[in-house]
Amino acid sequence: MEYIKNDDGTFTCPECGVIKKHQSTMYYHMKQTHTNESKYKCDECDKGFMQKSLLNNHIAVHHPDKSDCPTFNCPDKHCDHSSKTKGNLRIHILRIHFADEIDAIYKKRTSVETMQHKCRGCKESFKSKTAFYYHAMGCIDLSDAPRRFRKILEIE
Repeated sequence: MEYIKNDDGTFTCPECGVIKKHQSTMYYHMKQTHTNESKYKCDECDKGFMQKSLLNNHIAVHHPDKSDCPTFNCPDKHCDHSSKTKGNLRIHILRIHFADEIDAIYKKRTSVETMQHKCRGCKESFKSKTAFYYHAMGCIDLSDAPRRFRKILEIE
């Protein structure tokens, strides 16, 4: 399995041109996508995964009735949102409970050639809104956030 190391330190798949930041991520991409090798298979839909944790996450999100994973509930007593992953709960908290703070720094780019999501606070750009949300935790002031949110956002 050979892939191309770019001058900027990223790696390009010679089969499909996808670019990954890390060599290990490229290795897993090529093995799973182009050689169809998977150590773990979902019993429900037969989708393959290279890591057991990815299989467990897939089951929790796509087949929740078959999952023994815990549910993560929003700590706001007036909100009944629950998620199968802690990451999804973090995004919910930022998107709903810190909407004003996020809106103040979020700028969607319209150019197709550039990253689609930009932070007004530090001018950094992101390929996905999820990546932007994770970044935003460091760019918005959460020092006055209630402890119940700080714990989930892991900023204590």
